[in-house]
Amino acid sequence: MHCCAVSSQATQVRRLTEHDIILLILDLTLCTHLTLSHRDPPASLTMFTTHEMRFAKRFEVFSDIPQPPPLSYNDYKQGSDYSSVKNKDLLSSASECFRSAKGIIDWLLEVIVSDKVDDTTSAEKRSDDDMFLPVHRDEVLSLAKVCVTNSLFLLKLSSVVDAEKNSKSVSLEYKVNKMYCTFVFQ
Repeated sequence: MHCCAVSSQATQVRRLTEHDIILLILDLTLCTHLTLSHRDPPASLTMFTTHEMRFAKRFEVFSDIPQPPPLSYNDYKQGSDYSSVKNKDLLSSASECFRSAKGIIDWLLEVIVSDKVDDTTSAEKRSDDDMFLPVHRDEVLSLAKVCVTNSLFLLKLSSVVDAEKNSKSVSLEYKVNKMYCTFVFQ
C-alpha cells in the first residue's frame, strides 16, 4: 500500500474527528439544559481582554498575506452563529462524521498490521514498525476509541436532548487520546 494513501486517509480521519468534536461542542453550547464545564478560559485570564481582542491577536500573523482578505470580527461572529440550526441537525451531522471516520479507521486497521502478525507479505499491507508510515496502529486505535466513545455519547445526548427534563453537566476528557477529547456526562 502506498504511503500517500495511508497519509491522506489518516489526515481525513483527523479532520473528521476534529469536525465532530466541534459539532458536539456547538450542540452542547446551544442546549439550554446542558452545561459544558470549562468552556471558556478562567475570568482571571480574560479580565483585561475581550473576545474581539483575542480574535485580532489570533489572526494578526496572517495580516501580511494579501489573499484572501482578512476576516473581520463581525464576519466571524455572523459565520459562527449557529443559533438557527436545530440540535437534531447538529447531532445527525456529528453522527455521520463519526461513522465516516470509523469507516476510514477500519480501513487503516486492515492496512497497518501489527508487528506481531506476519501478514505483511501482501503489497497492500504495511507493517506498523515501518518508520516512513505517517500514522501508526496505536494512534489509529486511540482515534477509534475516541470515535466510538463519542458516538455512544451522541446516542445518550440525543435522548437527553429529546427529554429536556433535567439539567446535566458534560466534561471533556483526554484519557484516550492526547489531542482529541471524549465527552462524558458528570
